[in-house]
Amino acid sequence: MSWRRWGWPVIMVRAIPDMLASYADMLEADPAFPDNWLNIRVPENYAALGAEQKGDFLIDMMAPWYASYFATWMEYAAQSADVLVLQYDEFRRDPAATLMRLLAHSGMPRSRAHCQVALDGVWEERDSFRYKQGVWGRGRTRFTPQQIVRLERQLDFYPGLAGMKAALIPPP
Repeated sequence: MSWRRWGWPVIMVRAIPDMLASYADMLEADPAFPDNWLNIRVPENYAALGAEQKGDFLIDMMAPWYASYFATWMEYAAQSADVLVLQYDEFRRDPAATLMRLLAHSGMPRSRAHCQVALDGVWEERDSFRYKQGVWGRGRTRFTPQQIVRLERQLDFYPGLAGMKAALIPPP
């Protein structure tokens, strides 16, 4: 497959516990809404589960998908200069610069001013784009230490992720 037809692949790396905390927020608002299911079917009784059980569901059922996703793409990125790897924290610090890098990588360079105008327009409707809080480290407060350990073990199955484990599961 030629990436040139669709643009070059871009990976945004964000701490998995933080992603899962954001996903938990969406499920708290409406667990039965199919658009929230992303890659997994949410159990019918999810709303009735306790906080720790909900965390167990996200760690045991959703997190393995993320671990596999990052493992697959990071393996590909190690073999190909075609992949741009972005850090979510860089995006949070300077969204316009990150968008400029992404667009330049995709063969559609834009000025910082153009990127800022686009981001300002999207920001007004951020809830519809699933932007919730974007707070670094809140996954550590949402999940128990035992759940984080289980998540770390999932990453251990993928030796290629060893170098980025601290980015995917930041230390406390």
